[in-house]
Amino acid sequence: MRILVIANSKAGQGVRLPSFLRRILRVPLREYLELEELRRRVETCLGEHDCEVDWTETQYAGHAQQLAKEAADRRCDVVVAVGGDGTVNEVVNGLAGSQTALGIIPAGTANLLAGELGLPADVDKACAVIAGGSVRVIDLPFVNSRYFTMMAGIGFDAHVVRLVDRRLKGRWGIFSYLIVTMRELVRYRFDRIEVRTDSGETKSGYYMFVQNAQSYGSGYSASPGSRIDDGLMELIIFPRRSLFTVVQYLLSAEKERFDFSISAVRGVDLLSAHDIQIDGDFFGSGPARIGIKPGYLRVVVP
Repeated sequence: MRILVIANSKAGQGVRLPSFLRRILRVPLREYLELEELRRRVETCLGEHDCEVDWTETQYAGHAQQLAKEAADRRCDVVVAVGGDGTVNEVVNGLAGSQTALGIIPAGTANLLAGELGLPADVDKACAVIAGGSVRVIDLPFVNSRYFTMMAGIGFDAHVVRLVDRRLKGRWGIFSYLIVTMRELVRYRFDRIEVRTDSGETKSGYYMFVQNAQSYGSGYSASPGSRIDDGLMELIIFPRRSLFTVVQYLLSAEKERFDFSISAVRGVDLLSAHDIQIDGDFFGSGPARIGIKPGYLRVVVP
C-alpha cells in the first residue's frame, strides 16, 4: 500500500486542556507529541504493516490540498492527514472525486470528521486502521467550489470563526472561540438570514446550520438523523435571536423541546450577505450556493 502522509506541524497548538476539562467540553482525549516523535511513531507503525510511506509537511495555506491532488493524480492508495479539521479539509479538497482514500491521524483541537467516523485518537491505533481498515464512500457537500464534510454554519457562529485569527487560536486554543463569542454577543447585528431551498421554498431565521453529519462541533449533536452517505443535507433554522437556545439545543438529547425547523435538502442558496464557516473554518460571505455530491470521497474507517 502506497501512503502519503501530510502533516501540519502547527496543528493543535495553544492551551493544552487537562483531561477532565476535555471531557466536560467533549473534546476527544489524545496524545500530545512533538512532530519528530509523531513522525517516528507513524512511520514505524505503518512500516510494520508493510506500507510504503512518504512523509511530507505543509509549508503554507493550501499546500495540503496541492500535495493531496498530486498524490491522487499519481494513483496513491491513501493520503493521510495529520492535523486538525483545517488540514483534513484541505486534503479532502485535493482528493474529492478520486480513487485515493483519505486517512486521518487526529492531531488538532477537535477533529470533527474523525469523531464522526469513529476513528481512534491514539496514534498507533489510528495507523492500524489506515493499514487494515475498510474504505467507506461518503458524500461531499460544497459551498460554491469548496468541499466540506460535516457542516456549514451561517451567521453568528461563522462571524466568530472569522474573528478567531491564528495568533489568538495559537495562544488560547479552543478557549479562543469562547473569548470571541462573549465579546461579539454585544456587538453583532443579528440580521435575518434568508435562504432558498432546492424545492424553491424561501426560509429565514437568525441561526442556520447545514448538516451532512450528526455533529456540530466536538461531541455536540445538531442533527441526530443525519447520515454522511445518504445524498442529503439537513437545513436547521432557529427563528429567534437567542444564542442560549441554540446552545441548549446542541447539548440536549430532546431536540423536539426547542423552537427550530429542520428539513432535508440537496441544495440551498444563501440569499443574504452573511458569513459562512465550513467544518469550523471560515469560508467567506454570501450570497452562495450550498450543494452536495453523493459518494464523492473515499475514507479509511475501522
